[in-house]
Amino acid sequence: MGPDDIVPCVTPRDEHYCIKSGCISKNWAVSRQTEDKYTSLVSEGRFEEALAFYKTSGKIFRSHMDIKSIRLKMRRLGLTPEQFFYFTIDRNPFTFMLSSLLYSNAAYNNASQPRRIGNKNSLLFSNFWTILTRFS
Repeated sequence: MGPDDIVPCVTPRDEHYCIKSGCISKNWAVSRQTEDKYTSLVSEGRFEEALAFYKTSGKIFRSHMDIKSIRLKMRRLGLTPEQFFYFTIDRNPFTFMLSSLLYSNAAYNNASQPRRIGNKNSLLFSNFWTILTRFS
């Protein structure tokens, strides 16, 4: 990736995995200091703090933006879509549906407890969920 590429950050735990593999989100916030602070919190495993910080930080771009919002932001920044190559990755519809029904960001980001998906009688735990999200 080049220095001008826009790579929006993702949930803190997923961002943590990205950082470990050498892919750091960039050019998504109003300032580089905001991005650095978020990356630092995530790198230190302070996921809940990172999420709280992200919610109040000045964002220009975020993950899951629709094309209309992206183009509007680009115009405001004096950029045109033709200046960029952009792409998206569609998930398997089955895992998307599971995620929509069972996802809990607070539970996922709490590294100190095993993640239980669904109600308290559910038998699905974090390892199963990790497999579904990584291989779909």
